[in-house]
Amino acid sequence: MNRLYTYWIAFTACLGGFMQSYITCVIAGALIFITSEFNLTPLNQGHVASVILIGAILGALSSGYLADRFGRRRALILSSLIYLLSALATFLADSLATILILRLFTGLAVGLTSMLVPIYLAEIAPPAKRGAFVTCYQFSITIGTLIAYLVNLLGAPHQAWRMMFYVTAIPAGIQLISLFFFPESPKWLLGRGRVAEAKRVIDRIGGNLSDLQSVDKISQGILFSSKYFLLLAIGIVLSAFQQFSGINAVVYFAPRIFAEAGLSQGNDALFATLLLGIVNVISTFLTILLIDRYGRRKLLLISQTGVLATLLILILAFATSNPLLDLISVPTVLLYVFLYSLGLGPIVWVLISEIYPLAVRAKALSLCTFISWLSNYLVVLAFPITLNSIGSTWTFAIYAFLSMLALLFYIRYIPETKGKSLEELEKLLVHSNK
Repeated sequence: MNRLYTYWIAFTACLGGFMQSYITCVIAGALIFITSEFNLTPLNQGHVASVILIGAILGALSSGYLADRFGRRRALILSSLIYLLSALATFLADSLATILILRLFTGLAVGLTSMLVPIYLAEIAPPAKRGAFVTCYQFSITIGTLIAYLVNLLGAPHQAWRMMFYVTAIPAGIQLISLFFFPESPKWLLGRGRVAEAKRVIDRIGGNLSDLQSVDKISQGILFSSKYFLLLAIGIVLSAFQQFSGINAVVYFAPRIFAEAGLSQGNDALFATLLLGIVNVISTFLTILLIDRYGRRKLLLISQTGVLATLLILILAFATSNPLLDLISVPTVLLYVFLYSLGLGPIVWVLISEIYPLAVRAKALSLCTFISWLSNYLVVLAFPITLNSIGSTWTFAIYAFLSMLALLFYIRYIPETKGKSLEELEKLLVHSNK
């Protein structure tokens, strides 16, 4: 019973990842009809698509304070409430200004969710299953992306762009109601000195009472301290280079790659996009099965090496006019997405939710999440500029160079965290290095 209850908590928390991804991706289809209805200029289209990232950056910055001050569960309640209200308020969207405000408001929930779900999952999960639990967050993101593609396809014939946004209200309502019946993170309770409550939660979710051992209280945590310097560097590099690997550029550039390979007629481009989404889901699900068996470090290194190799193949294809290389570029893009989703996508969130001690965990994840969204924004902003100014070959050469630097950093500094409790990791990574 305890195991099923914990799994249900994890599933409900992961709805946040689903909503985060869905509401970010569904704009791709909705924007066509929003542009037509409100006569948007290209600049306004860019604002509608990107303003949610500004909200996500602001949400990520505030998430650490909210998670420490009010608890992980209450902060999640706030994010699900924002998702619900912004989805239902779509019927008020009668102008560009209203749309921008709603997208910015929704972005706050996106930023909150991207930090709160991994930390909540990490703190309720048993050590032996923590990798799988946190990876489920990334898995829910891939499901959200795939569903967004399908909703775009179903809504397009009816130009039902408001319906595309209404869909978010369903998981938001389920999560909001469920969270009122779920416990607070036992780690947060312990960090607030509420040991008796923490023990009751541990008993309820089937944990081990030894998990209640802790060294520092949340109120004692000073993030920018010399003893956390290396861990902060690891988290920042992981969060930034997850985006600088070029994942969004590859996904956005995929239609052009497919077109150059001859997939340019009928629904070929749509099919290829859906295929990318399916590969993403399959690979992330595979990570759930492997991460607690083979470890975070090994999968991360395999993923980063594969990403670098596939980028080099794409560079070669862009730099030549060989028809064979154009043909190879299609499965190469699919392989790139598969390898990214096998490690870089999910494992970054697992590691940054594990390596920080309780005293600064929320603050550190807030910073890392902020770095992730900022890097995402910069990549999306810079991609069309670099593509038009230096061409596809050199644009992807930059991503390959950054991926090589990331691989060298990971080989040198990334620890293995498999199977250890969060308290054991605190002693290993922080207190043993004083």
